[in-house]
Amino acid sequence: MEPVPVNKNGYFVMNIDKGEQASGGRDAVVLGHIGNNSGDCSGVTFEFKTLKLDSFTVHTDDNGVLWLIIGTDSGFEGKTSLYYTDIKLTLTETSR
Repeated sequence: MEPVPVNKNGYFVMNIDKGEQASGGRDAVVLGHIGNNSGDCSGVTFEFKTLKLDSFTVHTDDNGVLWLIIGTDSGFEGKTSLYYTDIKLTLTETSR
């Protein structure tokens, strides 16, 4: 299903179940934690991280269309800066 914004009580949310913060939902999985290891949230402390998911089963629609969402969900009540330097995806067709 194509992810689109829907108005829910005056707020826009996605029409998919992505879960909340560290808990994935029916339509999304959590790959890891984006916090730095220093625990210092007062300054600019960037840290390289490798987050990996070995296997995840998805289904396309009847036309072979698949929607991929990459994002973050943070409960930190302040500015969060992230830089995605490399994203790799391998799709392998299987029979249903």
